[in-house]
Amino acid sequence: AAYVPESHGRGLMPDRFLDFKKQRFRWAYGAMQIMKRHAGTLFLGVKHADYWAALAPIAPAAFLLEPASLEPVKDSMPIILVHGAADELVPVDLARRWAEWMSANGVEHKYLEVADASHGPIIEAGMADIFAFFAEHRKGE
Repeated sequence: AAYVPESHGRGLMPDRFLDFKKQRFRWAYGAMQIMKRHAGTLFLGVKHADYWAALAPIAPAAFLLEPASLEPVKDSMPIILVHGAADELVPVDLARRWAEWMSANGVEHKYLEVADASHGPIIEAGMADIFAFFAEHRKGE
């Protein structure tokens, strides 16, 4: 996308550069889904649940969070949890514990554990599944 200092449309077209930046930010980081590596996804997903349609924590280092922290959103927030079984930084048992809690508490979720993926490569390995999950869980649908 590029900014042109002339208006070529009406309605929702940004007229100023600042408006253009705001619009691009909303499109790129909009209030529909949150996908982030680390435990921030779980924390922010619960704290600002009205912004998101689904969560996708990837190898979440949720050492200081308990799975029960999902209690406020367990009936309304679908979650895809992606973790590599060969993760050298965040033990896969941590993700398994979260997945077990979600299963036991009726959270709509998908747990994807990729056998040979370590902490870095898990992002690429899980991306297709994450996008498919997001496509199935849109805000307002």
